[in-house]
Amino acid sequence: MLNESQNTKRFFEILFVLGSYQTSSVKNETTPLGARYEFPTVAPIKEPTCFICKRKNVELRLPRSASLDLFVQKKFFVDEKSVRCCLRHLTDGFLDDEAISKIVPTEEAFYMTGK
Repeated sequence: MLNESQNTKRFFEILFVLGSYQTSSVKNETTPLGARYEFPTVAPIKEPTCFICKRKNVELRLPRSASLDLFVQKKFFVDEKSVRCCLRHLTDGFLDDEAISKIVPTEEAFYMTGK
């Protein structure tokens, strides 16, 4: 387990490399893992389902602005490439407070590996 100072350092590392790496919430024997980050996250969702309200047939991927804002404000990581959300949860490209309050983490940490 990381102390607060180590977690803060990792927090800034993530901001720096976000978008340059692939993420995974589970260890896969065929893919070597990179760094493990102790921040809550949502596991990738393969179906076109909103990760907030679970509504089906949602085509909109979470905007990067919303993902980064959620991470900076709440230290909650959501890979925008692996989840979808309803337009009604967004205001000017960011998740609204009600939507943020409904997010339930499915994992306690995530891994970053090189592309």
